[in-house]
Amino acid sequence: MTNQLNKVFDKINLYDKEVLKKVFPEAYLSSSEVWSSDKKVSDSFNGQISTVNLFNGTQYEYVGKNKFLHFTSIDSLFKILESGFIRMTEIYSLEDKSELHFASQILGENYENEINLEGENTYSFSACESNTDNLRSDYMWREYGDNFKGCTIEFSFSKTDFHKMNLGKIQYGDEKLEPIINLKKYSEEFWNNHCIKVNKFPLFLLKILAFHKESRFSNENELRLLFHNDNGQNHPNVMYISCQKRGIKSFIKLPLKGRNEILENPNFDMDTKLYHSPQVEINRIILGSNVVLENLQKFNSKVMGDFTTSKVEVWFNKNGELVKLF
Repeated sequence: MTNQLNKVFDKINLYDKEVLKKVFPEAYLSSSEVWSSDKKVSDSFNGQISTVNLFNGTQYEYVGKNKFLHFTSIDSLFKILESGFIRMTEIYSLEDKSELHFASQILGENYENEINLEGENTYSFSACESNTDNLRSDYMWREYGDNFKGCTIEFSFSKTDFHKMNLGKIQYGDEKLEPIINLKKYSEEFWNNHCIKVNKFPLFLLKILAFHKESRFSNENELRLLFHNDNGQNHPNVMYISCQKRGIKSFIKLPLKGRNEILENPNFDMDTKLYHSPQVEINRIILGSNVVLENLQKFNSKVMGDFTTSKVEVWFNKNGELVKLF
């Protein structure tokens, strides 16, 4: 039986090469397990795909300048600044209920309920690249910047590789589903050649499915930071709050530099702390063209003065042209 089990694990190791790496060149299994008894070894396995370099060399990879925009309302901005952190939200709680399901539908396996459950263990933070087109996007200002009355936060991450997290580009529409289609194809070929497959294939691919959305959202140009709670190991910065609809709701804190302490561990140097606990550095806040200007004094005295290690600039979007206020 040991001999038989070893042969099965040899096949699983081969799965990296003949399935994953054909689509994601640097992907590999971070863990795998097989059910076996005295008489039989299963012809399927449970596996987890590592987040390390998962998107390198693919259409999902982000290779920008580490400068992002997050559009929001003025009320939400003050909550972010006063609390000292930005939230990574459960995907289950997002307004787009097709999240995770859009790409999974082409796999031909119905795991809708289980995917919904995994949505409670999958956390997302959305932004877009800081560039002229996105700063002037009427769509983003209208849909996410409180109809031009809100703002956009321009920020960077203190460190851009994260422990068990992926930062990547959202893919929009059916035409961008080719990587998922190919993974399905290569997995079926592997079964035909080696008589072993992954259990619950859509759940196995969850970290990748989460980077696909319907084409109607393409104006967002979204970059997404994603954390999936593998094997019950949640993030150290997870917080739980009461929710009227669901009882308990959770989110992950992304601390702001100068406003909140990052993960504390005396055995970690700063580089390691930032690897485990992503930190957000706000560069400037750009107010929408319809913002209530009486709020400007609050920015200057109450909020901006509280930053201890970084100076945050405040700008105004005047009909598409940016004007520095202070």
